[in-house]
Amino acid sequence: MDATTTTAVSLRFYRFLPYWAVLQTDLRQTTRNWVWRTWVFASMSAALLYLTHRFAVFKEANFIVTVDNVVSKLLHFVALGTVTLVVAFCSGAIATERGSLADSVLCRGISRYQYYLAKLHSRLLSVLGTYLLMAITVMTVAAFVFPGIMTISGCAAALGALAAVLAAIVCISVTTSALCGSTVLTVTLLWVGLYSAGFALTFLPSDYLTPDRLIDSFPFMLKGVYSRDGLWLLWKWAGITSCVSALVGLIGFSRSDV
Repeated sequence: MDATTTTAVSLRFYRFLPYWAVLQTDLRQTTRNWVWRTWVFASMSAALLYLTHRFAVFKEANFIVTVDNVVSKLLHFVALGTVTLVVAFCSGAIATERGSLADSVLCRGISRYQYYLAKLHSRLLSVLGTYLLMAITVMTVAAFVFPGIMTISGCAAALGALAAVLAAIVCISVTTSALCGSTVLTVTLLWVGLYSAGFALTFLPSDYLTPDRLIDSFPFMLKGVYSRDGLWLLWKWAGITSCVSALVGLIGFSRSDV
């Protein structure tokens, strides 16, 4: 009789499997979020209407409309008009799940660190990916329709500068959402803090590319005329703000009562 041999089944433990599960689930739910849909619909509708209006003025009234002026106005709208929806979208990352947070974290094989990082990275990917896709689409359409000059380096600098500001806002929003138990309180604190910080940044020296100066410099930046030192300072301080706020949220959420 042949001896029966049993093969031991080796079980593999993937440390980041819970992180990936939460990240993928949150990314799939993004398209069903009404705030995200409103942001995309409002942005694309406003961009389409503005491009149509400026094109009609350019063709019918023979007014000179340059592509850098049109794109800078649209980026201005993104910087100011859609930040409200971005804040509302990111402030509900964790605060809206307070009712089921204990079941998600305490009763499953996922740590609070993985849960928080998955939510943070999901909102970063959603906001920055959506913003870049819409902005590049609008820039491409405007470049073929309106006369003028836009350099590739200038467009990349403008997109990167605004992306750095949006990334800092997303990190601060998710951190506030993790530390507060109410979405309404989160949005209120965020708007008070953002307006206060924006007002305080206006007193910085002219070497610093603050958000209001960034908006004013879009027409020149798109043509490749910008200060590389000022842009580097913006990226550096936006990165520091994002990392510090994410670390504060990670530590606070790990010690909070869910």
